[in-house]
Amino acid sequence: MSNTSRIHAFHPERYGDVKSAVRALLHAIGGEAKAAAACRVSKSTLSEYGNPRYDERHMPLDVVLALERAAGEMPVTEH
Repeated sequence: MSNTSRIHAFHPERYGDVKSAVRALLHAIGGEAKAAAACRVSKSTLSEYGNPRYDERHMPLDVVLALERAAGEMPVTEH
């Protein structure tokens, strides 16, 4: 499959926007400690998912879904 046939374009410059949505999700659930209790990853890993300095670290979809369910908000999937 060529890159031109992708449904969505890949834009690395938008990483910051996604990380902002992750931070909003962590805030909505009550912080990293509460988020870690509601999913399979640690507090420090969650912090990296929202930190623009860790541009290679992104929240897996199962973690996004678990946290959005717990928070009752969907800032990442609505992004």
